[in-house]
Amino acid sequence: MKQVRFQLAEGVHLTCLPAEQYKTAVLSAGFVLPLTEDNTHAALLPQVLHRGTADHPDLNALGQMLDNLYGARIYPYVRKTGDAVVIGTIADVIDEAYVPQGEALTARLASLLYRIWHAPYLPNNLLSADYIAAEGAFLADKIAAQKNDTQAYSMRRMQECMCKGEPYGQNEFGSAETARTVSPAALSQFWQDTIAAAPIELFYCGSMDPNDAAACFAPFAARQSAHSLPRILPHPAQDAARTVVEEMAVTQGKLSLGFRTGLTGHDAAYPALMLFSMAFGGYTGSRLFRHVREKLSLCYYASSGLDKHKGIMVVSSGIENRNFEVAKDEILHQLADLQSGSLTEEELNAARRTLMNQLRTMQDNPASLERFFQSQAVGGLTYDLDTLMARVAGLTRKDVLAAAQGITLDTVYFLKGVAV
Repeated sequence: MKQVRFQLAEGVHLTCLPAEQYKTAVLSAGFVLPLTEDNTHAALLPQVLHRGTADHPDLNALGQMLDNLYGARIYPYVRKTGDAVVIGTIADVIDEAYVPQGEALTARLASLLYRIWHAPYLPNNLLSADYIAAEGAFLADKIAAQKNDTQAYSMRRMQECMCKGEPYGQNEFGSAETARTVSPAALSQFWQDTIAAAPIELFYCGSMDPNDAAACFAPFAARQSAHSLPRILPHPAQDAARTVVEEMAVTQGKLSLGFRTGLTGHDAAYPALMLFSMAFGGYTGSRLFRHVREKLSLCYYASSGLDKHKGIMVVSSGIENRNFEVAKDEILHQLADLQSGSLTEEELNAARRTLMNQLRTMQDNPASLERFFQSQAVGGLTYDLDTLMARVAGLTRKDVLAAAQGITLDTVYFLKGVAV
């Protein structure tokens, strides 16, 4: 599945994936912003804009519009991508191939995406105070509730500690305190600045000819200038690994480890690192699952994953408090054991099959493809899934072990459970 890439204007790009196998077409419009110390306005803006446009000023009117598009759906999003945050709208609609000619569903839905962002409901020439107050309260509650998912929260805190002082270490949703106090004037100014100059990443996956799809997004090209994409820097080396222990009233401790890998998605060896991470902790046949969880019963769960933009590998696990040191040591032992060459051909091939299946599954889901290609574009990565799969298929054990040699421990974060 080959992408077709268009530059519609300075700072405005469209990725098209021509595909006839899906019954649903997916469109998106994303505005790329740098992560800052307080990202509340960025996180709040898409929620407010989705409350109504100038010609459909409330949710009921928007709902009727979507019903007229054969039940099309729109969703706001906020996505941390390396040192950037992408805010926007993703939408899906019945593909043109399955409706009578002349319906122009893609063009009409692309027009709605444009109006959501460029022609919102503006009572008194400002974004609605009522909408801001309501969505600000929802956002504040969402930020406060991050602690409720202790697995995700411990990973977030590990990343914040590991990348302290870097944009990546900031919360992409901002602060609950700010969310409750954003003014119409401030958010309206932020909106105007965003649509005026933020780089825009557009996406279409469906049966329409790419040139025809590009014409549907033409209104987004009506701008004179744009900022550059935020520069995404790999996580820098530290003098020594750090350990952070925090307490929370939970029954199960959460142990998260952050590693520098020395490789990002720009490096030719990155697919080999992906395969190593899969063998280390990416699935139920991995070393972490089979040894740390199953054989030694040190963790309730244990898995590893990568951030291709920052060159980071993370391990997430749930443990009993008393097992903190022994679980940490065993995770590090399994990593060192694999790095030293104990990875077998059987382990390698099983991990390869799992990784290839995951990539093929992504090809079956247009929404997953949208996330992949937007992340690629924001990070300045040009290879597609077919290229990535071909690289993974051709990797040798030697390639994988070589890619793993740069992995070093950076941060240990332990969310210690205390009496509830």
